[in-house]
Amino acid sequence: MTERDRVNVRPLPVRDPGDDSAASGQEPWVGLTEAGRMTGRHPDALRAMIRRGKLQGRKNNAGQWLVQIPPGMLAESDSADDPDMAGVVAELRDELLDAKVAAARAEAERDSAVANLADARATIERERGRADRLEAALAETQRPWLAKVLEGLRRKG
Repeated sequence: MTERDRVNVRPLPVRDPGDDSAASGQEPWVGLTEAGRMTGRHPDALRAMIRRGKLQGRKNNAGQWLVQIPPGMLAESDSADDPDMAGVVAELRDELLDAKVAAARAEAERDSAVANLADARATIERERGRADRLEAALAETQRPWLAKVLEGLRRKG
C-alpha cells in the first residue's frame, strides 16, 4: 500500500451484528461501480473525492475501493421508483427509435444518390465520346469536295 493510498483510508467501524446500519447513521460500504450508479457520478470522480477526503473510502481484501455514500449524495430519483421518469424514459426510447429509422432512411437515400451519380458520370463520358466522333464527322462533311477528290487520287497513285 503506498503513502497516497494510506492517507484517506479510514478503518471500517466495528458494528454489532444485530444493529441496523441505517438506524445507527452508518451508511453501507459499496463498490465504486454501484456507488456511481447510486450517485450518478463516474467512479473516477468518486475516487477523486476519496483522495480529497470528501468521501470515506477503503480498499477491500481484493484491493478494490469501497465507499460510504452520504444520503445527500444519492441521485435525485431512480427510474424504477418514479413513474413520471418511466414515462420520460419511454418517450426518449421512442424518439431514439424514430431517429434511428430516420438515419437509416437518410443512409439509404445517400447510397441511392451515390449510385445515381456514378451512372450520370458514366453517361457523361459516353456522350463526350459521341460528341467527339460527331465533331470529326462534321469537319469531314465541311471539307471542300475538291480536297476530298485530290486526297483520294493521292491515295491511289
